[in-house]
Amino acid sequence: IEIIDKKKIKSVFHFYSKVPQRRKVLSYLYNPSYKLNRKITTKIKELIESGHKIGIHPSFHAFDDAENFSRQVNNLKKQVNLPIYFCRQHWLRFSFSKTWKIQDSLGIQLDTTLGFNDRIGFRNGAALKFQPWKEIGNHYQLFSMPMLLMDSQFYDYNLLSENEIKSEMKKWLDEVKFVKGEVSLLWHSHTIGKDYGWREGLNHLLEELP
Repeated sequence: IEIIDKKKIKSVFHFYSKVPQRRKVLSYLYNPSYKLNRKITTKIKELIESGHKIGIHPSFHAFDDAENFSRQVNNLKKQVNLPIYFCRQHWLRFSFSKTWKIQDSLGIQLDTTLGFNDRIGFRNGAALKFQPWKEIGNHYQLFSMPMLLMDSQFYDYNLLSENEIKSEMKKWLDEVKFVKGEVSLLWHSHTIGKDYGWREGLNHLLEELP
C-alpha cells in the first residue's frame, strides 16, 4: 500500500473469503490460510476509504462450482458490508463455459482472470476489455479485462534477472500504450517481503506506468 500510494495509484485488492470446503486436504494445500478476521476487515475498510477497490479471490475449486463461489462472495459481502464487483480466480483457474456465468449471476462486474500462469501475454489475443458472449448476440453484463503480467512469470517460471525483467515489462507495456489498450497487472503482496525478495520487480513495474 505504501509503495503504490507513493505513485498515487489506486488498485484492486483481492481477498480470499474462507468458508468450509468439501475437499479439505486439497483446500489446505492450494488455498490461502488466512481468515477474514477483525484485523483484515479493518484494513479492507481502510483501503476502501482511501480510494482503493476490493475484489474476491475465490478458492482453487470455485471457478466451476457455483454454490461454493456464492458462499465465498456472500461471506466477503457480509464481512465488509459492501457489494463485491471485482474478481480474479485463484491460480487463474477458469472455465469458458462456467466461470463467467457464475460470476455474472453473483453481480461481479469485472473479471481479470484471463492470462497465463507461466508467460506474459494476451490470453484473449488483445489488450481489450470486453463483455463476453453467453451465446452469439447475447453477452454477459460483466466485463473481462486481460491479465497481461504477474510476478511469478518473471521469478518462478522464467528465472529472469532484474535487467531482463525490466526490459520485458517495458516491451509489453509499450505495446499496450501504443494501442491504447486496457490490461490488469498482478503483483502478490506477500512477495515484496524478504522471503521472496520480489520488491524490486514491483518497483520496475511502477516505473513503467504512466
